[in-house]
Amino acid sequence: LLKEATWLVSNIAVGQREAVVGAGLLPPLVQIVASAQFDLQREALFALRNLMAEPAYATSALEQGVLAPVVSFLRTQDPDAVMCALAVCGLV
Repeated sequence: LLKEATWLVSNIAVGQREAVVGAGLLPPLVQIVASAQFDLQREALFALRNLMAEPAYATSALEQGVLAPVVSFLRTQDPDAVMCALAVCGLV
């Protein structure tokens, strides 16, 4: 259920970044990408990419320590996750 909820947040974050951040979901996404199971981390990574397209939210995510867990995705065997991690790194 948490994976599906994170996926939903990722989709909402495409067009409603302010609503997602205003709901206080940025810190939990950073926590998930840093410590959850891979499939859940992956969903959080995509949500963070969508949020971090807005520079203010990228700054906030960086302040919360998002960079190290995102960089760890560069070593995975999941090409979509690697590309997403590279996109996040390009936003900072």
